[in-house]
Amino acid sequence: MSHSFSITSVKGMEQYLDQNIKILRDKIARFAKTGEAFDLKKLLHFYTIDVLGELAFSRSFGVQASGDESRVPPVIPHTLLGSTLGAWPAMTQTLKQWLPRIPSAGLQNLFAGRAKCAGLAAECVQRRVAEVEEDENKGKVQRKDILTSLILARHPDTGEKIARADLEAEAFGMIIAGTHTTSATTTLLFWNLLHNPEALSKCVQEVDENLTSLDNGKDAYSITEVESSLPFLRTCVKENYRTTPVFTMPLARRMTAPEGIMVAGRHIKQGTSVAVCNHAFHHNPQVWGDDHGVFDPSRWDQPETAARARYLMHFGLGGRQCLGKTLAQSNIYKLTSTLLREFDFQLADPMERGLATNGSFHVVLPELISVGVSDLAGPLMVTANARTQM
Repeated sequence: MSHSFSITSVKGMEQYLDQNIKILRDKIARFAKTGEAFDLKKLLHFYTIDVLGELAFSRSFGVQASGDESRVPPVIPHTLLGSTLGAWPAMTQTLKQWLPRIPSAGLQNLFAGRAKCAGLAAECVQRRVAEVEEDENKGKVQRKDILTSLILARHPDTGEKIARADLEAEAFGMIIAGTHTTSATTTLLFWNLLHNPEALSKCVQEVDENLTSLDNGKDAYSITEVESSLPFLRTCVKENYRTTPVFTMPLARRMTAPEGIMVAGRHIKQGTSVAVCNHAFHHNPQVWGDDHGVFDPSRWDQPETAARARYLMHFGLGGRQCLGKTLAQSNIYKLTSTLLREFDFQLADPMERGLATNGSFHVVLPELISVGVSDLAGPLMVTANARTQM
């Protein structure tokens, strides 16, 4: 499955990113024309959901066009439910049987949210399998997407197809992992830039100096254009990963060595489940210094800090590393550079904007809500001015 997330594969589907960036640009342009404040967090979330639909299932969910929040996959409720049940693995089946029967509105909403995600995944698989079979019967060229690569996959020895239930499980995972994490990471990047105006100004200057105007009919900058020409933006993204990693759920691994292992002077026995919370590690002063709570992209210019990039765990590490890493990063670089070139963003609240200008947020992390997958608590209200003729 990893080949579906390779840079070559991502670039092959880039036109669908461009189409959805155009929709997002047009929405922001309308707000810029009226001067109305808007929730950038919501718009970024809607954009990411539609992109996931295009890349994974060959069809946008249409959330950007409709503005219908009922179409938004309820990722937070699912994650909260999964985290709760996962805390008692031996009791999972019992809990799944009895918890839905408890007359609690909160619990009912959690299970309803999970059922909605599962239903959406099943619907996407059913439609895409039918489309692929029809294309094969007609000898048509099939559109490439992530799910189709699984539908067409065959066991190397038996030639068996992947079972429908397994396809639905993979689709479920794509919806959960492919929407909220990317949108929340991009939202937090804009929060950090807007609350650190010096870094924002430097990003905009770098984009202006290294990328040509988009007034020639292009909807967005290409991945090829942005992947090597914006070093400061890359350090801002990296610092955003460090200060506010979105996927904070510890993924446990069992200690297998018979002799165990010593960690910080403590002996961890064989058979012990061990996990690390990346947010805690990313703010360990012994690794990152006493200024670990400061959003400072320039720290990555220091050789000793740059060498620690391998310790960042925002995408996981080793065998637990996110398969969609390349897609997510390419999307973030492409989207952020395009929006910064097209618009001047400001915090909508004058008092908050003044505090940011005075450097009051230099040592302040954004308020987060986290159930294993983090997000900015509340909206990100901004105003925008068009920098170019739309």
